[in-house]
Amino acid sequence: MRFKSRLRPDRVSEFLRVAQLLDKVGKRCVLHLTAPEVDNVRIIFQADVSGSVAAYAHFARSDWFQSYRIESQNANQIGLEMDMQNLLRALRSATAADHILIKLAKKGVPVLAFEMMTPLGPIMQDIPVVVLSAIRLSEYQPPDHDRVSGFALPPLAKIHTLVDRMKVLCNSLHLKAILYDDRAKLSLGIDTDTASISAMFTDLSIASYEDDESHQEQQRSTPIPEVEAVVDLRNFSRCLFGHQAQPLHATCFIHSHYVMVHLTVSSDISISYYIPRKISP
Repeated sequence: MRFKSRLRPDRVSEFLRVAQLLDKVGKRCVLHLTAPEVDNVRIIFQADVSGSVAAYAHFARSDWFQSYRIESQNANQIGLEMDMQNLLRALRSATAADHILIKLAKKGVPVLAFEMMTPLGPIMQDIPVVVLSAIRLSEYQPPDHDRVSGFALPPLAKIHTLVDRMKVLCNSLHLKAILYDDRAKLSLGIDTDTASISAMFTDLSIASYEDDESHQEQQRSTPIPEVEAVVDLRNFSRCLFGHQAQPLHATCFIHSHYVMVHLTVSSDISISYYIPRKISP
């Protein structure tokens, strides 16, 4: 099993910014290094038994890595589980470097080694990792879902402020969307013994989520006039930190078992959050 690549110095700050958003999701992540013919590297957070948020961040590999070399018996892909704080520390060090080599090494335990050259001299930083078996890596897949119509979200910063105020009053958030031919309305609300608060957002565009862009024209999402869900307020809040990345698009899709919030951060970065639905009382 081998991996070695150079991280583009001009993209490190952006990589760090996205990693800081993902740090809001959980403490442990999986870096999925794909085969050379697959132009996609992922950072994954899997939901735990308590019903936390799952997140999948996709990076266009060719825009981030140079001289990408990888070999493994698992179709030349490698999954590395690591502490998110360790990854953040390495990326912060890399922001000052003009040469960044990343490689999988063994120093008593497996590590993802960062070898960086900065104006002050070389810096080496090792991230202890757990190398996932092929079976375990195969478990880190997005949830199955039906194709449903979604809607564009209002400005995330605005929703984040609203949800933060609601968090002190309630643990559950009620989402209700009404979809018309080309527009949607979204209601966000909470209900407590002492108060009922809701906010309505109108004139939102309709969104279609496609697993495979090559089938975009052949397979269309199923329109649903009205859809609603109840989710944990703190879970929903975690995905709203994405406003700090100023995403190009933010869309929401309400499925039978979860609510998905999809952020297109840039042309080569996207993040999908999967928030488990709660059973309505």
